[in-house]
Amino acid sequence: PVDICRSRHLRASLCIERLGGLTYTRGAHLHSPPKLDGVEQPFAGLSALTLSPIDQTKLLAITDLGWWVQLPRRPRLGVHNNVTMTPILGPDGMPVGAHGKASADAEGLTHLPPSTSNGSGLLVSFERRHRVRRYDFDGDVPGRAQLFDNGALDAALSECTGGGGNHGVEALEMINSTHLLVVCESAESGATGSAPAFILDLSVTTVGGAFDLRRTR
Repeated sequence: PVDICRSRHLRASLCIERLGGLTYTRGAHLHSPPKLDGVEQPFAGLSALTLSPIDQTKLLAITDLGWWVQLPRRPRLGVHNNVTMTPILGPDGMPVGAHGKASADAEGLTHLPPSTSNGSGLLVSFERRHRVRRYDFDGDVPGRAQLFDNGALDAALSECTGGGGNHGVEALEMINSTHLLVVCESAESGATGSAPAFILDLSVTTVGGAFDLRRTR
C-alpha cells in the first residue's frame, strides 16, 4: 500500500486527496518483472475493477491485453500481496489475446444482476473489435464468453463505435437491477470534448437515455 501523494510515480500536480465527497484513504502499487523465465509478462493496462462475485475478499480487474487479474480487496500492509492472472476467453474457449490486440482490448466491466433476462454474471466490453460479452464463473475464474443478445445495448454500441478504432464502450455500470450505464470513448479531442453515453433499460429493445458526457478538466 502506498500514499498516492508521496508516490515516486506521480508528480505532485497529479495528487488529489479529495475529489468531491470522496477522500483518498489507501492504495496499492502493483508491479511485475518485465520478463519471467525469459518470457515477456502481460501485466499491464488495467482497465476496470470490481468485487469478485465468488470471493468478496478479492478484487477482479481486466486488462487491455485480454487478462483477468485477481488481487486482495484490502492488501496487507508492509508485505508482498499475490496477484493472479488468467486469460479472458472467447466463445471458442481460446484466449482473446490469441487473435491479436484488436480482439483483446477489454475496457468495461460490471456485474449483471440475476433479474435481467440475459442471465447473471459479468459484462465485459471490448474496443477495436467492438463487442460486449457475458461471463459466468467456472470455479474461481470466469469461464468462456457468452453472447449478450440485447437490442438496446446493440443499438448503443452501434452509435458509439461510429468513429471506429478505439471509440468503443469504455465503461459499463449497472445502476440498478434493470438499467445499465454505458460510456463511450470520445472521438473528440481537447479539454472540452464530449463522449456519448447511454442509460439503457435492458428489459426493452430501444436505445433511449442518450446524453453527452463532457470533460470539465
